[in-house]
Amino acid sequence: RAYLSRLAKAIDQRGAPSSTTGGDTLSLVLFNDAFSKESGARCLDGTPSGYYIRKVASNSPNEGRWIVYLQGGGLCVEPADCLQRSKSDRGSSNKWGATRTVGTNGAEDLLSASSDNPFSDWNHVFVSYASGDTWTGTRREPTLATAGLYFAGHLTLRAVVSHLKETQGLKEATHLMLSGGSAGGIGVFNNADFFVS
Repeated sequence: RAYLSRLAKAIDQRGAPSSTTGGDTLSLVLFNDAFSKESGARCLDGTPSGYYIRKVASNSPNEGRWIVYLQGGGLCVEPADCLQRSKSDRGSSNKWGATRTVGTNGAEDLLSASSDNPFSDWNHVFVSYASGDTWTGTRREPTLATAGLYFAGHLTLRAVVSHLKETQGLKEATHLMLSGGSAGGIGVFNNADFFVS
């Protein structure tokens, strides 16, 4: 419980979401440095992780329904590939915008506000993939062997879930779906047991 209380206080609410965000646009919640260090939620380059969210109105009958989507995008294996990746939005939150517009094809359709989407009126969370590790990494500190990079995909997902539970109402969820595309789909398999628990 003490950890969760510190969690709620340690979040940088830059770009804090509101239920008035419309369309296919989600707002960024970026963790601050203190929380990232405590939770291990970091991108490849060590910048803080976070997520994008669009919540339904608080009086919606679907207020307790959630979709958490893990972004895909391959993986890095060789140090040179990982270092190059760390200089892009797939390895650094410095490259993320304050908002994100979800795609209209592929697995991101689950987050679409289109009336064609049967989940359009659920709470939508998009977790950016900036670890290159198919959402399995638990690296809290960089080493020479990791070329000075963090591989913290699983730690990031843990932090996102904790934050959603403490500050966004996820602990009151009645329906919960974990989804992803490509490496995000692999991340779903790698983290399904954790997510259910």
